[in-house]
Amino acid sequence: MRITSDRVAAFPLIAVEAAALALMSRHFAFAACAAAAALILLPGWFEFRLTRVQVQTLALILAVAFAVKSRVVSPAHFPSARAFLPYAYGYAVAQFCIILQLVLCFVLARTRRQPGLVLLLGVLAMIYAGNKYTVSEEREIYRFASLAFMALSGIYLTTCAQSRPEEPARPRTAGRAYFASAAVVLAALTAWETGSFLIAAEPYATRFLGRLQFGPEPEKWTAGFSSQSALESIRHWKRSDENGIALRVVSPRPPGYLRGRMFTSFDGRYWTTEGSPVKDSYEMPVQAARDLFSLSPEEDLFYIGETPRPPAGRNLKPEEYWEIEIHPIQPIEDVLFTSLGARFLAAQLRIPGAGGQKAITAGPGGAASSTALPRDAKYRLFVPERPSIPILTEADRPPYLSLPRRVDSRVVDLSREIFRGCGTPREKMQAVERFFRMNFTYELAFLTHLPPRTNLLTYFLLERPGAHCEYFATASVVLLRLAGVPCRYITGFVCEEKNFYGNYWIARNRDAHAWVEAWDDERGWVIVESTPPEGIPGRSKSLESSRTGQVWDAIKFYLSKTKAAIQAGKLKRYLLDLLDALIWKTLYFRTAPGFLAAVALLAAAVLYLIRLRRRRHPIPPDPLIAALHRHLRAMDRRMGRHNLHRKPCETLHQFAARIAAAGQEDQRLGQVAGWYQRYAVLRYGGELNAESVRQLKESMLHQQR
Repeated sequence: MRITSDRVAAFPLIAVEAAALALMSRHFAFAACAAAAALILLPGWFEFRLTRVQVQTLALILAVAFAVKSRVVSPAHFPSARAFLPYAYGYAVAQFCIILQLVLCFVLARTRRQPGLVLLLGVLAMIYAGNKYTVSEEREIYRFASLAFMALSGIYLTTCAQSRPEEPARPRTAGRAYFASAAVVLAALTAWETGSFLIAAEPYATRFLGRLQFGPEPEKWTAGFSSQSALESIRHWKRSDENGIALRVVSPRPPGYLRGRMFTSFDGRYWTTEGSPVKDSYEMPVQAARDLFSLSPEEDLFYIGETPRPPAGRNLKPEEYWEIEIHPIQPIEDVLFTSLGARFLAAQLRIPGAGGQKAITAGPGGAASSTALPRDAKYRLFVPERPSIPILTEADRPPYLSLPRRVDSRVVDLSREIFRGCGTPREKMQAVERFFRMNFTYELAFLTHLPPRTNLLTYFLLERPGAHCEYFATASVVLLRLAGVPCRYITGFVCEEKNFYGNYWIARNRDAHAWVEAWDDERGWVIVESTPPEGIPGRSKSLESSRTGQVWDAIKFYLSKTKAAIQAGKLKRYLLDLLDALIWKTLYFRTAPGFLAAVALLAAAVLYLIRLRRRRHPIPPDPLIAALHRHLRAMDRRMGRHNLHRKPCETLHQFAARIAAAGQEDQRLGQVAGWYQRYAVLRYGGELNAESVRQLKESMLHQQR
């Protein structure tokens, strides 16, 4: 056992990579295990001499293992997958690089180590660790980690060069030491300034890459649920890891349309919230909140309804509301997804150290946002069973009736044609839905080859190419506003896929959608769905996950809830809720089939416990029967020496008859046959006592003489 200098230099290098991966992914178990493994392997206890083919085979096995892991058991809570590679896959690549570095640095013999390959793997690990969109704090952490990695890489290369046994050590001089130190400092400063420049130039680089990918209009593909949305935002989201889960929703009924962002202003290219009425959330009194919806001590109840002030707490009844519990899987900026008509939102949303400052902003219709939602934190919505119709005053209408600066006269004429004969807002909504469904087709594609200086919306309405939900929703808003109907543009998810094994609902990336909410004086805000049926998420049953996928996702969901319960110190309450869900929701105990299933399970459990008790406390055998069994085994062994074996399916009388037939010329075998018959009568029909057992034994001994 010998600790070498190259191993000592490799240890902090790998530790920095693991720390960067942990801090960027917020998953610390692998990093801790990798650092512990490096520390254990540091003395060289597990050093092996492997050939090049063996090393390549081991690397291939590790690559396949991590590829399978990224598809099957990858953690669900990852940053949004909008970089050049989905973060779950990049995370697996970084893990593979770190493990292979451990093998190269601490397992292989010294003559087989390859410092250049080790550093290349380290560079790949750092790249894939930072493969995500970051906030300012994460950027600074990653930049410091990168500088540390670069400095440690230089130390590692120098150490490996000096420790080569085939080359004599060169004499050290003060000039060389100063030169090396100055080179490291200069490289660090250059890297820092280069990183600052790249961060500042990120918008320009994004535009350039968008122009390369999508043509001369890069703004169209701005992705996500940000405060500014272009006509390709949702399309880009839908095509980024389309099967990835964005939300898990626990609800007694299909959640349907979950609103993320609400927009009112369209300038021909972008939707923005400019001019949208925004109000602060109103927190309910603490005691009223506790009594109304059974909140936990960490939760606050916020009013996010249409009216400025909630009604008095004493006038609210919990049974008049149904609950939606949302578990966001991918942190989507500061968006809180809500249902149209949701009145209350319960969550732990206070900013630490802010002195009670509210951490939620609510807009009209329940569109809410928060900058203080903890990672992986759930929140609950309370929707009234019979929502009251809000009031839209004349002063509130202008933002919902604003039009782009330039609207083609042909679009105005088309609007008049569509709404000819329509008098009420309800009729106009039905007319616009019918127009798009009868004259357009759905296609998740990017509109290309546009004539120069062509308005995108005008081209879509007049030429009628295949398009996706963002075009249909945008065109519907413009047409309805031309007809005098207030409306707003909404982006979010349509959640209608159910996991039957976990009894919850799933919204995947492919379920991202854009739709319209229009105002009707008789009904309030109403969802207008003008996208053709084939483009509405949840309408295609072919995209539902398999049973195996549902079971696996349910397991991951309950494991994540168990982890959250342990961290919050609520494991006992969570297990009781889980047991209640298994009995009352999964088995449907209150129905006849569920009752029979519960009774059958209870009976099976009782029988198992009885059997287990008997095994622990076995009934002592009858000594007379035990003696009979010993005599029978002894006689069977004697018959075996005569090549007469009793078959498992053969009774004693049948075996006795076979012995008698085989011993017609041997009187002793005939006596043995009689012995088996007496044994059967005594064991199963006669009076069993000590005297009869003794006589049977003496008869056996007499025949053996």
